[in-house]
Amino acid sequence: MIIITKSEKIDRLIKKGQFPIEAIQAMDSIRVFGNEAVHPGKIQLDEPEEMTLFLFELMNDIMEETISKPKKHNKGVFTLMKRPTRSAKQRTGRW
Repeated sequence: MIIITKSEKIDRLIKKGQFPIEAIQAMDSIRVFGNEAVHPGKIQLDEPEEMTLFLFELMNDIMEETISKPKKHNKGVFTLMKRPTRSAKQRTGRW
């Protein structure tokens, strides 16, 4: 079984060029912070609340950039593309 690390997955995303650099940086920051939090002897339960809130903001930003915005864009384009087709069909009776 081949194990692909989170770092390797992020590298693949960079090579694909599908995400803005800000999303890649946010993913990498969360990866590094998460790695430090789970390794034995390094868990810090006294992290500042601001840091935790910022990490959630980063995750929300990543979801917005990688899922929400593209979905919204695709839906809008699809809706725009249907409009002229509907008009042409109404004018000519065919399409």
